[in-house]
Amino acid sequence: MKRFLQKTILFFFIYLVLSVLISYCLPYHWGNPWYSMKIRFLNEDQENTWNTYFFGSSRVHNQIDPAVFDHLVNLQEHHEIRSFNLGAQGAFPPQSYFLFEKFLDSKHSDGVKFCFLELRELARIKPANSVPANHSYWLSLKEISFALRCLLLDPTKSRVYKRSQILRHLRAYVENVLHIGHFKAQISTPHYYDDLSLGPEKNGYLPCEYQYEMTQNKALREALLKKRKRLEEEPERLQDRSIKHLQGYKGYSDAYYSEAHQERVLQLIERAKEKGIHLILIYISSGTNQNPGRAINLCRSLPKSHIIELANPTKFPELYYVANAFDPGHLNAKGSRIFTRYLAQEFKKIKEAR
Repeated sequence: MKRFLQKTILFFFIYLVLSVLISYCLPYHWGNPWYSMKIRFLNEDQENTWNTYFFGSSRVHNQIDPAVFDHLVNLQEHHEIRSFNLGAQGAFPPQSYFLFEKFLDSKHSDGVKFCFLELRELARIKPANSVPANHSYWLSLKEISFALRCLLLDPTKSRVYKRSQILRHLRAYVENVLHIGHFKAQISTPHYYDDLSLGPEKNGYLPCEYQYEMTQNKALREALLKKRKRLEEEPERLQDRSIKHLQGYKGYSDAYYSEAHQERVLQLIERAKEKGIHLILIYISSGTNQNPGRAINLCRSLPKSHIIELANPTKFPELYYVANAFDPGHLNAKGSRIFTRYLAQEFKKIKEAR
């Protein structure tokens, strides 16, 4: 029995050492294939004259067109803006904060003037047999401490919810350290790392229609088709989202927001400033499972020169039109141009006020 225990301990020690070595050898972004392909592209781009970057989830990846943004901003600019979209599927906070901080530590942040980062409530970990690598690869001690602090200090969440999320975060962290369940998708999924994420113009913007037509990933194509049909069958989903955001803007001052989250965002602003980068947070219309009031109240707690809100149905009604939507949560190419135009207009207001 003693010998068995010794062998078991030795096995786990060797496994842990190998896991740590694997983590050390992997690039920080390995678990998000969309973001990873974009960083690989930047590494290989010899000219690399980008001076503005966009970070966030698919709502950034599929909705912000750098070509449109650059054209509109540079019409009256003395200094040329050349932007690149680093948005990636599933890159919600805290993952997006992790990626942005790693970006600041890299050579790609040298000479950058502006960065835009999607702001929203922290993503929760859903119940599953194991946490997918793209939902856990970024879970360092710093990130899990931040996520759990926000969770524990939130008086609006029940004890049951907090307990389940704490357990899921801890489980995801352990699975990440030991690489449990990792690399399965990379091995079994054709075109897992696909340069399609760069988009047709190789500027990081991927229109939903183009993604649907060009992807060779059958599972992804089916998922996109399912979402598209959902909009056709239930167009009222957009109206529900619009109403929820209208209510959020009316009662946002009474909504709870996380001071721990605010503190982290302010730290990101200061870290970017140290690199000579002006960081601007973007609040984009979220799904009906989010509480707009909380996010809006968080926005209002930040310096005005570092926040752009593009979710108010009164100010931006076109972003809630069915004709401008690809699915209930994303805009189509036409809607993305409108969204990017609004973003450019709000950005110019910030620049003029500086």
